[in-house]
Amino acid sequence: MSTTGAGASDVSRRVAIAAAVAAGAIGVGVGLYYLTRKSSDDPNADKKKLEKLKAGPEVDNSKLAQMKSIELKELGNKLFSVKKYPKAIEIFTKAIEKCGEGEEELLAVCFQNRAAAKEYLTGVSLEEIIDDCTKALEHKPHYGKAYVRRAKNEQKNRQYREALVDIFAATHVDPALDNQIGDILAQVSTILAEVEKEEWIRSANPQQQVTPVRHERVYAWLHKIGEHDPIRVDIVEHAKGDGPYYNALQLIRERHYTSVAECAAKCFTAEGISIDEKLKGLLLTARFQALQNQRALAEEIFSSFEKEFDLLIDLEKERLSDLRKSKASLLIEIGRNKDEVLGAFTKAIELDKAYVDFYTTATFRLTQLNDLTDADVVINKSDFEDTVNAKLARHMLKILVAVQSGDMAQVHNGIRGLEEFVNGLPEQTPYALILLAKIYALFQNNELAAETLGKLMQIESEESSHYFDASMLASNENEMMTRLEKCVALEPNHAEANLMLCSLKVNQVGPKALTAKDYDFCTACLDRATRVIVPDSPDFPTVSSVFQMMAILKAKREAGVRFSV
Repeated sequence: MSTTGAGASDVSRRVAIAAAVAAGAIGVGVGLYYLTRKSSDDPNADKKKLEKLKAGPEVDNSKLAQMKSIELKELGNKLFSVKKYPKAIEIFTKAIEKCGEGEEELLAVCFQNRAAAKEYLTGVSLEEIIDDCTKALEHKPHYGKAYVRRAKNEQKNRQYREALVDIFAATHVDPALDNQIGDILAQVSTILAEVEKEEWIRSANPQQQVTPVRHERVYAWLHKIGEHDPIRVDIVEHAKGDGPYYNALQLIRERHYTSVAECAAKCFTAEGISIDEKLKGLLLTARFQALQNQRALAEEIFSSFEKEFDLLIDLEKERLSDLRKSKASLLIEIGRNKDEVLGAFTKAIELDKAYVDFYTTATFRLTQLNDLTDADVVINKSDFEDTVNAKLARHMLKILVAVQSGDMAQVHNGIRGLEEFVNGLPEQTPYALILLAKIYALFQNNELAAETLGKLMQIESEESSHYFDASMLASNENEMMTRLEKCVALEPNHAEANLMLCSLKVNQVGPKALTAKDYDFCTACLDRATRVIVPDSPDFPTVSSVFQMMAILKAKREAGVRFSV
């Protein structure tokens, strides 16, 4: 309903503009007709009249001293309109000099108009134009047009922060200007996003920091890619026992992911535990260290695992061979680019060419890295057992590859195939429902997407990522906010949810400047988001948006301070 309203508004706006243009054209036509009719006796009269109009008003220097400031301003405007910029600047200057007490607004207009004229002259510095805008604002602090002009020239002068503040000062005093600042806002905030990112890297040193574990990565391991991993089986089948390994499993079930690596690491030194628990504990430690941006420590644990495994007798190596496969799958899963993923996959299938987890893990990771071509090749090999997750991955790739190629017939066939497969499952798994809901949402079938997500929520009501997905299908901002808040309550550092919460708040504020309260809310959201971000990681496509929002928040708040908001 809101979409229809917006569309109608746009149509009305276009009609209004067309009418205005038509009226203008008619007016010009009438004027030219009048001139032609009046001067029909002189065949050159039309040409003379038009040349006179183009030449602009005649300026009688002897009369300038007697003209009032308002008259000089009007004369300057006329000269500007016919592109007589040097003379317009001269007249605006005289108007400024003529202005007396009580003519603050006129002074402001003259300074702003003089700045506009100076923009057309090559010999005038940006600083001089900016200074005229500043003087205009000194006389009229709520002068939106002067803020916009100053912002544009600050942008040219590479004063990006000042330009962004002026943009939001302009929209604060005159919300109608919000429609005029789109290009400069996008350009300036994009530049400042890189500045914010570099400042953050210098101060936070994120390459070295221990990050919170993203819940989605753990969920993917447990439900989307791994099926035969013995550690995963222990978790989902609620294996019981005493000692650090079983304690770590319980921490995972309770989603206390930050403590898993430290707990599991105790398996390496604990007495009285089996070699199975020791090796599994090492792999759990490495997994969660990698998920917390501790790659170097994870590599050390992998080496320790290999040393322990090599000490086993052949019979034990055979019995525990699935743990080596578990390690190989993990190396595929944590690959940071397609070369790392494909390299780990190639080594993995040397261990066991028929082990399905290698194929589903590589397909999932390559898809995350937007390498659909290699993902499609991997999942369509015929060397492995076709499990539910493998079939889901194949259906997903068929749709995504068709989307990428623009083959809409294949897209629709792919969606039908996925629907039939999921609906035909004896037991619909959470992953199957997630995939189907996302495909429905992608193609704007929100009713079916919401229905499918509803089924999913009945099965898993405490997964943060489900609430984030559900927020994308909300029918209004309040519903979206509620679902995002639930997501963040379950996973405080969910980067995308925090960014969306911040964006929603900024949207609610609209063109106005930010209050201190709203600024604090938004910066808290972004602070939580940045704790989990690793620079240049393919797992964080929202990074640039986070830092762009940081720049916007600072500017909107500074504009708020300027106007005591």
